[in-house]
Amino acid sequence: MVCIRAGSYTSGIGFNKVKAAAGQPATLINCGGQVKVSSTTNVPFRIDGSRYLRLTGTGDPAYEYGIYVGQAGSGSSHLDLSAGTSDVEIDHVEVTGSGPNPNNGYAGIAFRSYPTCSNYQRGSFTILNVKIHDNFVHDVNGEGFYIGQSHHGLVSGRGYNPGFKNYDCNGDSVMDTLIEADVDGCWVEKNRLERLGRDAIQVAGAITGCLIADNVIKEWATLNAWGHTGGIMVNPGTKATVLRNWLENTNPYGAGLTHQGLGDSLYANNVVIGAANGIQFLRNTDVNLSMVTGPTEFYNNTLVGSVNESIYLFCNNTVTSGVVIANNLSAGYASDRGANGNNFSCYAPTSNIFLPTLAGAFFADAANGNFQILPSSPAQNTGTAFPTKLTDDFLKNLRSTTTPDVGAFEL
Repeated sequence: MVCIRAGSYTSGIGFNKVKAAAGQPATLINCGGQVKVSSTTNVPFRIDGSRYLRLTGTGDPAYEYGIYVGQAGSGSSHLDLSAGTSDVEIDHVEVTGSGPNPNNGYAGIAFRSYPTCSNYQRGSFTILNVKIHDNFVHDVNGEGFYIGQSHHGLVSGRGYNPGFKNYDCNGDSVMDTLIEADVDGCWVEKNRLERLGRDAIQVAGAITGCLIADNVIKEWATLNAWGHTGGIMVNPGTKATVLRNWLENTNPYGAGLTHQGLGDSLYANNVVIGAANGIQFLRNTDVNLSMVTGPTEFYNNTLVGSVNESIYLFCNNTVTSGVVIANNLSAGYASDRGANGNNFSCYAPTSNIFLPTLAGAFFADAANGNFQILPSSPAQNTGTAFPTKLTDDFLKNLRSTTTPDVGAFEL
């Protein structure tokens, strides 16, 4: 165990090449109170070249978040894990851009290692076992979580060109494409994220074992930066299971559940309120990894008050029947659905309900944010059962195996 003594560290804290063993991680923990870290010029909390760690703010019961990471230098992430760091758990840490100069800083928690000519390329390096849970990230200019390398892939296709940068690695005037590493094992659970300039949760290159669940996200994409507006952004190379997340926005820019990852991804039992598009399917990037995958699936999500379309599709960036959209409940939208070029060829809908007003959904108390349904709701008992895909609801109540309710809540 490494004890970080309580106090303010205004020049930042860094750990370099700290390596423990699988099943016996080195624990970095606050001791004797809250640790406050900041920097006006650089990354305030950095972990480089390390493996098998747990960074936790549970060292003093008086503080829910015993480690507080504040101001960062311009363009710097607040908590940055890079240079080959892997197998790290982060919990009970508060990260914020608030402070004397809140316009500085970028992503809240960044966990990625960009390839160089000699290190961190796909095939020779993999980020393993990323666990980020029970943290509070707010008021940052960039992404809340930036996990994996977001230009992941091998070949171009479906409107996407992978590869981070080209370098002349051999001095022969021939540019070498550096392929970004995979992420194998990623759990992002029970976090709070609020007031974020770009995507709230962005995960890329997580080819296996990615779970994004039980997070509460409020106010994202406040900067309206094109291409960086997802509440949950599943980026190229990621096969994700996205469950029971609550996304709530009041600005008109942020899309809710945004997919440009791999097929065989599942989005279920999520509640998306006030997003520009509740569900936004951009592409499947299996072709960019020379893979063949199944469809991307959206089951039993509740979409409320979508500013533009409840569901928007880019069917030109996938195969026919590449998207399954079933048992979703959408109410109070500007438009029920839309598609790039009016191409709905990939759209395979089943038992969805679209209601132009909130009143038509018969929510329990929509005015106060309760989007469970009443017995009079048209969503009750009108869904199609998918027992191999989904057995419970947003509250983890069991669903009917014959006539489930539509939307995230089972009555």
